[in-house]
Amino acid sequence: MSCDFAVWYPYKEPTNVEAEALYKQLCDGRSNLVTPHPAIEDFYREITSLHPEINDVPGDEIDNVELCPWSTEFDKSHDPQLDIYIPPLIKSC
Repeated sequence: MSCDFAVWYPYKEPTNVEAEALYKQLCDGRSNLVTPHPAIEDFYREITSLHPEINDVPGDEIDNVELCPWSTEFDKSHDPQLDIYIPPLIKSC
């Protein structure tokens, strides 16, 4: 089992249907649908300070899922304040 996440800053709270539709569009690369916000980059820095991206983990630590639970590197939009896609976790959620 894995979990996929997308992170963006909603300026107004979306309904579940709106959030699902936007999530699918972000996964298709349509980052023009969200507006930049510094909280996105702050979140990325915080989560990767605790659990670095897989390509930043030394080879001898690559199997340490407590350090790095990610299965692949993150997918960030061209503007780090727009959105990020957090890859599936190696271990189950």
